Amino acid sequence: LLQLLGLLFLFQEPERINGTNRASTVDGRSARSGHDVPERDDETQTIISPSNRNNDYGTTGTIVQENCVQHSTWQEITIIKSLLFENSGLPLTLFLFGYIEMVCEVIISSSSMITHRYFGWHGSAAGFLIACLGACVLPADFLLEKATKVYSERKILIRAMIAIVIGFLGILNYNGLLYGIIGVVTTESQSRTSTNFAFSKYGEVMYDWGYGSYFYIFFLSLLFMSTIILEGVDTSIMTKVTPVALNNRFINIGLLSTLIGTAGRIIADAVVTSTAILDVYDFVDFANSAFIPLLILTLVGLHLVKKFYGGLI
Repeated sequence: LLQLLGLLFLFQEPERINGTNRASTVDGRSARSGHDVPERDDETQTIISPSNRNNDYGTTGTIVQENCVQHSTWQEITIIKSLLFENSGLPLTLFLFGYIEMVCEVIISSSSMITHRYFGWHGSAAGFLIACLGACVLPADFLLEKATKVYSERKILIRAMIAIVIGFLGILNYNGLLYGIIGVVTTESQSRTSTNFAFSKYGEVMYDWGYGSYFYIFFLSLLFMSTIILEGVDTSIMTKVTPVALNNRFINIGLLSTLIGTAGRIIADAVVTSTAILDVYDFVDFANSAFIPLLILTLVGLHLVKKFYGGLI
């Protein structure tokens, strides 16, 4: 955080070939080459071409103005803010990018804990599952390449989000959800004796009545592939809706997407950690506590996409 603040407030633009402070470079190149090169009037920020100076015939050329005004830090932030919200599609795609990083981090980081707590898998089995998910990247990109020839990117984005909603609905532990609902209206002892709930040896309610491993693997693969497809479409739309002037700033779209993606992963790790801490309570299911917030966030994102559909060119 201190590095980021120092970077924002202490950064100064370097000398650029087409920017300000070229006097030394120009003079050096002029002395070496012996040719006339443009001179800069530092006070007016005007480039005077060789033809602008009075020659032996008394003629003058044209004066070319260059936009190289130096802005303060707050002015720069204000300009960047106006560029960000120039098109409603840009902040939406940035939000979706952070959301994608968050979803990927949660489903991958929580995989080893879910498979161990509910299914009794060892670390090697969980690692093999993650490796299989990584192998799904190429099929997902292949499907995306084929889909872009038939559908527009906006339609693919909406359908990918709908697939993510289906994935989250399918990956929930409904047995644990039912047990939690019963726990709200009854005490722990009554709920355990009055209902036929099976528990794993780690104290978790059986995942979907013993069939959880099949549902989990299938819908986890669906979630991962859908997020890969969504990321490809989102970044493609992001490049199209980004103003050209924003890419010439220090805080450009590359830096923003990196920061937002990192923030999404940090929030995801905080969600997984909080879920593990809350899992000590009897009626808190680890899988549901990790996935239900993401399901709600997905529905919010889907609503925003439909609301600002026109801004996603």
